[in-house]
Amino acid sequence: MKKIILGLLFFNTMIMNAQTQIIAHRGFWKTNPETTENSITALKNAQRLGVYGSEFDVRMTKDGFLVVNHDEHHNKMEISETNFEDLNSIKLENGENLPKLEDYLKQGLKNKKVKLIVEIKPAKTKELEDEIVAKSLKIIKDLNLEKQCEFISFSLNICKEIKHREPKFIVQYLNGELSPQELKNENLDGLDYHYPVVHY
Repeated sequence: MKKIILGLLFFNTMIMNAQTQIIAHRGFWKTNPETTENSITALKNAQRLGVYGSEFDVRMTKDGFLVVNHDEHHNKMEISETNFEDLNSIKLENGENLPKLEDYLKQGLKNKKVKLIVEIKPAKTKELEDEIVAKSLKIIKDLNLEKQCEFISFSLNICKEIKHREPKFIVQYLNGELSPQELKNENLDGLDYHYPVVHY
């Protein structure tokens, strides 16, 4: 009987460990000395740790370049209303350039075991969102990164557009107002909600 109980405990522990995955939020940047979130160095740090994945944020400049940045602004310049050259004239706090999506993904290629969790930020119109999705997916496919990328967004339109273009891609919704059944009805793969949204 003791052997059976110990066996079940071991089996349960293995399952729990297998289900635990760590994703670095905006890369691993809370280091000593601290680097900058969403920087290529933060991605390198996450890759060195060997975590399941590293999340980052995608926005589009006024002149159509895709960049990696969480906030709407870079040094008080609104990204969607500013050309890339002007944005790139201001370095990140760690001295790096504002990363283009393509450059960020090329670093991602250097460790294929670490998933790239692509958060495409909402834009001002559906047309802009669809353009960001189309450009993001083209870069990902050109670099043969389809199997390494998963997608999240606060925009339901962005999630649906990714699924429309690439039904096999893993896409999860962030905003918090839709039930699991509603997300299933939209053909999405799941939810990624902040824990207070989920009621027990």
